[in-house]
Amino acid sequence: MTKRALLLAAVLAAGCGSEAKKAIEQRRMAVAPKLAKVTSIADQARALPPVKEGSLTLGAAPLVMAFLTTTPLRTGTVVYAEDLDDLSVFKDEPPHYKMRVRQAGLIQACGQLLAKGTYGMQTAANVHANVAIEYLDACANLAYVFVLRTREVKGRSFEGDVVAFDLADGKPIGGFPISFTSEGRRDQVSNTTKSVSTRRVGNRNRTTVTETTTTATVDADREQLRSDLDGEIEAAIVKLAPSSKWLN
Repeated sequence: MTKRALLLAAVLAAGCGSEAKKAIEQRRMAVAPKLAKVTSIADQARALPPVKEGSLTLGAAPLVMAFLTTTPLRTGTVVYAEDLDDLSVFKDEPPHYKMRVRQAGLIQACGQLLAKGTYGMQTAANVHANVAIEYLDACANLAYVFVLRTREVKGRSFEGDVVAFDLADGKPIGGFPISFTSEGRRDQVSNTTKSVSTRRVGNRNRTTVTETTTTATVDADREQLRSDLDGEIEAAIVKLAPSSKWLN
């Protein structure tokens, strides 16, 4: 990279970081109290007995769930019970589980942005303001939290439940059990390698490039289990709250 290109990259990075910091500070007063409400339900979420029957009684706010930030903004999201201990830490692997469900990341991203000015594996200088704005505005708009409690993950089977809370008063509003066995999945992975050989032909060198492609079958059971868990949560919420919206 040329000296000019390096300088341009540094300027862009600095601008990105400063704009993001400004966006974070402008939204801190709206987001911090909402995250405090999420933290306040931690003891309740752990103490509630296992959910046997599904029920959900929504408060005044409509329920909108979304993977990406959309319009209207989401009003509900999922958080792992283990994550409630520290919202500023983005745990890649909650206990007993390899991959996060799609919903479980918003609150940690907001917690990290307020505490550290970054999220996930990003450095503060690489945080884009528009991304920070999307996360923080979504957190400020939250009305409901669905706490995912994992009891056991064994092979392709998942056992646990979800307890839901209305953030307006911090009280539980229902929940539902989750128990299923995934069919599992095997993925085909291809790998192509190149080899180069040179040999003398007459008075010239002749180069030959050979491509070799191999295919292997890999275990994708945990990834499929994560995907199925996403589906179980969505199906339960849609069933218990028919008026809710789930935007992908």
